[in-house]
Amino acid sequence: MKHNIEMIIGQFLKNQKFEIGVLTLFFCLGFLIYTSSLYNPFMMDDYVQILGNEAIQSLKNITSLFLSSSMSSGGGVNSLGIYYKPLMSSYYALVWNFFGTDPFYYHLPMLIIHILSSWLVYTFSKAFLAKIPALTLGLLFLIHPVNSEIVLYIADAQDIFYFFFGLLSLCVIEFIESKIWLVICLICLYWLGLFSKETSALFLIFGIFYSYFLQPKKCKIVSTVAIIIGLLYLALRFSIGLTQLRSEQLIFNHASLPERVRMLPLILGHYLEIFIFPKRLSITTDFVLHDFSWQFFWIPLLGVLIFSLFIFLQTKKVINSKDKKYVNFFLIVLLFWFLLHGQILHPLDGVYADRWFLIGVWSLLSLLHIFFSKFLTRKSGQYILCLIIIILSTRSYIRSTDWSDPLIFYQREFALHPWDAVMSNNVGVELFQKHRISEAELYFSKSIELNSNWSVSWNNLGAIRENQNNNQAALELYYKSLSLSAYSLAYENYAKLLVKLGEDAKAKTFLQERALPNYPYNQTLQQLWAYLNQKK
Repeated sequence: MKHNIEMIIGQFLKNQKFEIGVLTLFFCLGFLIYTSSLYNPFMMDDYVQILGNEAIQSLKNITSLFLSSSMSSGGGVNSLGIYYKPLMSSYYALVWNFFGTDPFYYHLPMLIIHILSSWLVYTFSKAFLAKIPALTLGLLFLIHPVNSEIVLYIADAQDIFYFFFGLLSLCVIEFIESKIWLVICLICLYWLGLFSKETSALFLIFGIFYSYFLQPKKCKIVSTVAIIIGLLYLALRFSIGLTQLRSEQLIFNHASLPERVRMLPLILGHYLEIFIFPKRLSITTDFVLHDFSWQFFWIPLLGVLIFSLFIFLQTKKVINSKDKKYVNFFLIVLLFWFLLHGQILHPLDGVYADRWFLIGVWSLLSLLHIFFSKFLTRKSGQYILCLIIIILSTRSYIRSTDWSDPLIFYQREFALHPWDAVMSNNVGVELFQKHRISEAELYFSKSIELNSNWSVSWNNLGAIRENQNNNQAALELYYKSLSLSAYSLAYENYAKLLVKLGEDAKAKTFLQERALPNYPYNQTLQQLWAYLNQKK
């Protein structure tokens, strides 16, 4: 009896040492790849969600963050945007108020949570894989270059959070037996996920299917909690007025269903390409195809069909009933990921983006590990996986260096997608800030050519004209920007230029009738108004 107890204790300690070693390995590898990126600067949406967002600059505003969208209001009554991500905004508020605007303190927690998410992938995978294949699955998820964006881009904190809480909810369903604790944990995790990003709603669905296939005794509880939380979340969204589903100025948001179907092979082909050969990584792009070309339709379609056939044939080979249930579960995960990100049901704010493939990477890696689990336990399989891990880790490290210089990054992105108005504008902004005015003008003009409905480019071209002392043209361009959307910077630039030209009466009328009603808390507009009144 004593000998048996000693064996049990010894085995427990051995397992604990192994698990601690695994977690240490994850942290060491994660920091080895991404440490240099912790000092990368703010970029793109970081400016409107952090640097220019007044709402996060005081912890007193935390409550209001749960009642509005996530973008800077520009001095308006409510935050702008069509998305509801209050946990992300609260995270920014906490970091801002304790550490200020040093990007290091925004990057570090995101890296830590990604490492923990990867460890959760490993932990969850032990339910259907042996330890070593589960370990390699977690490591591949950690270092896969497709997932690098959610670590490198501060504005992607939403994705880091929702996936962590979503995966943790599946672990709770798998490992917690107490009904009371199961309900409490699911309620907390589902709300945390939904407050992080709308995409977390998928994990409510995943939880129902997972419990149905693999934890049938918990299915009723999980389904009840998921449905109630989902309905309450919808009620909350509607009650605070966040019902808009599209960004009016993006090209792809206006794509018709036939146009989106035509682009489906390109979208899926892109994700498949960067999963297998992650060279052409890309943050986002916005365009619409108008023909069935070989490059953008037929070749991607062939690749998608071949890979789909491969998955189908591998699925047919699975004999073990438990493995079949997990294969069915991950196929369902892929299906719902496709329904959301395949752009068929509703267009998103871009054609594709690496961050949107987070769930897809997890499900595909899991399926491949199930299909080849026996091979992965052999030395030859482990050697191949080690080589793959080294190659992918190197690619992720190189990708992290892309983000160190905004101008180089935007130029690279625009070279990949020369039809993207947003990225053309971003290049122009960086050139303008470096006083390379003539070069910036070309990129702003190109951005307008690519998407004439985007107000930001019109405003920026107006700044070019003002810099060139062509003030009348600048006023017209600022006004054109205002006619397309209520862009706060265009209001500021238009009003400032009127004052600069001595047109005080016109500036005062503009401020009183248009600018301040839209942006009553905008400091620049308030100062202009005060200055004009003092002049009088």
